Amino acid sequence: MNKNLFVLGAGNMAESIVAALLEDGVFEPYGITVYDISKARMDHMIETYGVIAALDPAAGLADADVMLLAVRPQDLPQVRWIRDAEKKKDLLTVSIVCSQLISTLEEVMGEGKTARMMPNTLTKAKHGYSSLCVNEACGEEDKKMLESIAGAIGQYMYVDEKLFNAWTGFATSAPLMIYKFIYGMIEGGIYSGFTLEQSKEIVYEAIIGTGMNLQLTGEHPLQLVDKLTTPGGVGIEHFKALEEGNFTNLCIDAVWAAVQKAEAMAEKYKVD
Repeated sequence: MNKNLFVLGAGNMAESIVAALLEDGVFEPYGITVYDISKARMDHMIETYGVIAALDPAAGLADADVMLLAVRPQDLPQVRWIRDAEKKKDLLTVSIVCSQLISTLEEVMGEGKTARMMPNTLTKAKHGYSSLCVNEACGEEDKKMLESIAGAIGQYMYVDEKLFNAWTGFATSAPLMIYKFIYGMIEGGIYSGFTLEQSKEIVYEAIIGTGMNLQLTGEHPLQLVDKLTTPGGVGIEHFKALEEGNFTNLCIDAVWAAVQKAEAMAEKYKVD
């Protein structure tokens, strides 16, 4: 693709996105310029991916067709220089800054083509959804570019911006809950006499297969639970133990706690 990408902020998520974009051929290494306040991070990006480092962020922005804004939410006020910087008129800004509204981004950086993306954290597996939304200045070509970026790290879904904080707490944090559940299952296997390696392989395949089975059948999870819980059998005993531990409500409470935290962060880092 004959486009230039400027990455402002070279943290872990930005690095994951850059790696995926290069792997999918969305951008070439010579078409990606990065800037970070940490020289060590820029050196790492150069050595690992062959991209270009900008000693001056304004110079990196000047030739960009797309900017990936990947600074911390509390650092957003520090990029007000973008409002008056030299940049292309059709620049598309894709923000992955947690909790910052498009209206806030426009106030800080000036009006223009602006999109928000809350990336999924399963970038290496290329599974998991990223949320997307755009402002009215974005056209169909801008959406295609945004979808190419999001598609490089997994699946994507356009949602109302008012759901972005909930997305952070629910969708983005979902792997954490699943990792914890998987850990518990593996420990259960070890407790039952299996080796660590045996238990890991059994649980990993069960998790992958369960997700695929739900997608392929289109059935509600409880329909499949019913099929696995025959009267007086092993499955119903498993189910009973989970319910006695209030498993479903615990999952709901965990999601809601993360959503509330995301809402609190949005308020804490609100730009005046």
